[in-house]
Amino acid sequence: IAKRTGLRGARQVNLKLTELKLQIPYRDSRKHLHYKLTELGHKHATYQDKSYNSSPPIRHIQWHESVLDLF
Repeated sequence: IAKRTGLRGARQVNLKLTELKLQIPYRDSRKHLHYKLTELGHKHATYQDKSYNSSPPIRHIQWHESVLDLF
């Protein structure tokens, strides 16, 4: 998304997605920053679980092409 919108990386993209009310930031019990989709965000993204080695799956947000129209 950053390359296609002219933003300078994931932080700026996440700030913009939050400003657009597509996602909400939150911190887990270990103070790590995560995001969850809003109702509007669900129209432009889906959750995707990814597993690394034998660790439990990690949930990622997969944005659809339609989100680019909002930038």
